[in-house]
Amino acid sequence: FGVPPSLSAVEYELIQYNQPAQGIISGLKSVGELAGNGHEAMVGVRARDGFNSDLVLIEIGDRGEMEVLWTYPLPKNYLGEWVDFTISDLDHNGRPEIVAISNIVSSSSRLKNPVDWLFVFEWDGAKFPDKPTTSWGYQDTEGIFPRPNQIIPGDPDADGLTEFIISFTSPVPRVMILEFSGDFATPGWTIEYYQLPDILASGLKPFAL
Repeated sequence: FGVPPSLSAVEYELIQYNQPAQGIISGLKSVGELAGNGHEAMVGVRARDGFNSDLVLIEIGDRGEMEVLWTYPLPKNYLGEWVDFTISDLDHNGRPEIVAISNIVSSSSRLKNPVDWLFVFEWDGAKFPDKPTTSWGYQDTEGIFPRPNQIIPGDPDADGLTEFIISFTSPVPRVMILEFSGDFATPGWTIEYYQLPDILASGLKPFAL
């Protein structure tokens, strides 16, 4: 790929230097017993060569052995990494979804603007899919990819719909509250909040939903 146009050569070298060793799995979260065989399953992020990583599903066997049952890298036209994910049930059908966010450094595809960086994978009763169930993207600065770094589920406005609280490190440090509605055939995504909470002022300012 070379140095992505959005980064200086120095920034790119620092990113490469600070990448975790290949094969390290981080951020493990349990998804319980998925296959009906009594075996616990976990989802994590596995580092690969350079600035790349995979989402992985790991099952623990009867003797404690671990087997990777499913992997999903970023799309081939992306240079970046998975940075965080959570487990949810957006359509309330009892089948869990992996909702993952990615830090995109560069994309060779300009057919879609903005480029998607949030991906949803729904368990179908036997496996997670080979392609995302749905995906979503947003950027407020042309040509600059947002850098999300953490996602947690919640319902801060108590409306019964699932929201995701997502933090960003750049281009401006912010917090987003993103609401999902509808179903995966016609998904609806609504940004309910997108700014930096003023936690240094006297008294906390409430979220304006």
